[in-house]
Amino acid sequence: ECGEKKKKNTTCTLLEYKNKLFLDSFNLLVHLSFFFGLN
Repeated sequence: ECGEKKKKNTTCTLLEYKNKLFLDSFNLLVHLSFFFGLN
């Protein structure tokens, strides 16, 4: 796994960043749809 490696692996770092970015935008979409659903 990427997280278990001591030295920084560029590919793993990019994958983790992309996953975090995807999760953040997904959470943002969920919050936005919930917010607009209330109005």
